[in-house]
Formats: sequence, C-alpha cells, structure tokens
Amino acid sequence: MIKLLFPHLSLTLIFTLTLGFYPIVKVVPQPIKITEDGVTSKQQQKQEPKTPTPTNGSEKSGLISKIIHFILPPKGAPGQRSYAAARADCPATKKPMTALVPPTNIGLTISEHPTFWFYIPYQSISTKPVEFLLLNDQKNMVYKKTYPLTSTPGIISITLPQNAPRLENGNKYNWVLSFICDPENRLNDTFVKGYIEKISINFNLKSLLDVANTPTERVSVFAENGVWYDALTLLAEERRMKPKDASIGKDWQDLLESLKVELQEFVSEPIVPCCQFTQ
Repeated sequence: MIKLLFPHLSLTLIFTLTLGFYPIVKVVPQPIKITEDGVTSKQQQKQEPKTPTPTNGSEKSGLISKIIHFILPPKGAPGQRSYAAARADCPATKKPMTALVPPTNIGLTISEHPTFWFYIPYQSISTKPVEFLLLNDQKNMVYKKTYPLTSTPGIISITLPQNAPRLENGNKYNWVLSFICDPENRLNDTFVKGYIEKISINFNLKSLLDVANTPTERVSVFAENGVWYDALTLLAEERRMKPKDASIGKDWQDLLESLKVELQEFVSEPIVPCCQFTQ
C-alpha cells in the first residue's frame, strides 16, 4: 500500500514505516508455581474437582448425623442403673440387671405415658416376677404393677398405661424395678432405680420434629436434643419390628455406644415380649 502511494521510497524505509503502524507488544510470561508435591499450578487447576451437589435427603435437611449420637444433658440424680450382687434366691448372672438409662440415672421425655427399658438377665420363672413402681417428687405413688417374665433373659419394656396418671411438665419421677427373688422376703429383691423428667416441647425441638420424615430422623432429633426415653423407645420399637435390618441395628449400636451412655454390652441382647399385668 505504501509502495503504491510512494513509489520512490526504498523497501527499508517502507519496512520501518510499517512497524510504526503496528507497534510490537512485549508479552511477559507468568511464572508457574510448583507446589510441595511437585504439581504445577496449571495442573492443579485441571485436577481440582468440583464439589458435588448433595443428593441425600437427610443431608439436604441438615437434621441427621451419619451416626446416631446422644447428647447427655447436664443433669444427674441418685440411683442405681445396674445390680450385680448375687442373692440367696437369685442365681448369679454373666451380665447384671440393668436399666437402659445414662449413667447419670436420669433421662428426659416429652411423653405423658413413657416407656421404660430394662435388661433382665434371669430365666423366666413364673414364681419370680418383676415389680415396677413410679413415684412423684412428693414420694406419692403414681403407678405400681407386677409383671411375669415370659421370654427372658433379654431387654423388656414397661409402658405407663393410658389409664395411669400422666406425667406433668417440669416434674421428676422416681422409678424402681425389682426382680422378686423371694416373694416371702422382699429384702432379697434385686433392683434398679432412677429418674425420669417430663419436659415440654420447645419451639426448636418442635420445628425439627415437624420436618423429620422418617423414624431414624426423629430418633436423631431426640438424641441430639438429649431426650433419652423418646429416642430409645422409638428406635427400640423399630428394632423389635425389624430385628434383621442392618441399618436399624447400626443405629441401635450407635445410640447405646454414644459417649457417656456406656451401654455397649447390651447391643446384641434381644428385645423380648413383656409385660402383661397380673393381679
């Protein structure tokens, strides 16, 4: 183009003018950083995985831990959750008679008619029943019944019936379960004792329970909020109905092995039928 406009110019001058129209830009190369494991920054960018979008429903809700974990409330009460001493009329056992409660001897519930759980190590004998006693904070009797054992040893449950006085919010109740070794001498009973406290459902707990879609989710909500009796009862009933379900079995193990619960020796014990009231 320049040659056509200025035919008398030399090629050297034309080249100089051309460079003037198209200035040369100096490109400075960016340094490549090398990490401690020898991977360059470019390689690291290529290898960086994308965070997957959660697909599990429980992860989306934020309710459920992968492990059922019981949070022990800062409460304690006098009691005796295990009885290991041998009596003249009660045979020695490998495991002690034990109430399935935390070692603090107290548990919380939101139920007006809760269920209590115990491990009975003794063989079923018609002449040796168990007696359950529930007292209020004034030491007045709320409920008292005697039950025969039919399928022990194993874990039994005793539910406060609907025709019994309901538990009141904010009150603590003392329970005692006795195995009657000798009906003629009740001083020889083996027994466990502890407390249950009825609490109201606060807004946070109600909100979590409202969006808990499965029994496992509800168990986790109860456990992580320190509501022992309801977590244990819900999970035990699931295990009773589906004894071979591996997932439920794992949840049962996680709950009994929770930090500061220490009931791991009863994980493999069967939940057996009981208890029918006898006059």
